[in-house]
Amino acid sequence: MDFQVGFNIAIALLGGLGGWILKSVGDAIHELRTQDGKLNDEVHQVHLLVAGSYVKRDEMEKSMTPIFNVLRRIEDKLDGKADK
Repeated sequence: MDFQVGFNIAIALLGGLGGWILKSVGDAIHELRTQDGKLNDEVHQVHLLVAGSYVKRDEMEKSMTPIFNVLRRIEDKLDGKADK
């Protein structure tokens, strides 16, 4: 076996190994892109769920009115006690 045949075999083996590595990296990138797309869709669904379940301003004001009324009564009682 002369030098040229050995060199050709070595180059073929290195080329095959390099091609296999590039294909593995390419497949991994494709899989990561697919997973990223799925995660992006899930995050979007969670975003819509959270945005849809916020308390509306009108509802918040309605629920806070009784609390403020009680606080005003307490404040009035405290003011009455401070005057005595």
